[in-house]
Amino acid sequence: MVKNVSKIEFRSYLDEIGFPNKIDSDGDVSVIFNADNDFGHDVYMFFRFSEENQGKISAFAVAPDFKINDDEVAHLLIKCNEWNANSSIGIAYCVNKQPRISNVVFTDEPVSESFLKENFIKLTLQSFWKFFCSLVN
Repeated sequence: MVKNVSKIEFRSYLDEIGFPNKIDSDGDVSVIFNADNDFGHDVYMFFRFSEENQGKISAFAVAPDFKINDDEVAHLLIKCNEWNANSSIGIAYCVNKQPRISNVVFTDEPVSESFLKENFIKLTLQSFWKFFCSLVN
């Protein structure tokens, strides 16, 4: 069991399960999913560790090069609402005409390493990618 997981511990879990990662300029742990045939833009996924709420890890993702026109905002909002209605992982939303998705886990109480790796890290990253792919399908 682990409690109040640190950035160092979290990065070691990412390494163990094969997700290259780094600390970005804001101090967040970041993972990049490269563009491919399913979604033609890089997706940047970040894990932020709360200083005020020890044990809280917030995850969020953005595809900075994925731009939509003013006339596509309504469609994006519909896609976000569909995601939120049909998916149990991630809350999708729109900021400045860009799709975003977020998730959170609390480790202020003990959780198993397996839970953190399988049910938070893997599921979150897979769901975030699936969300962005759903925007173009």
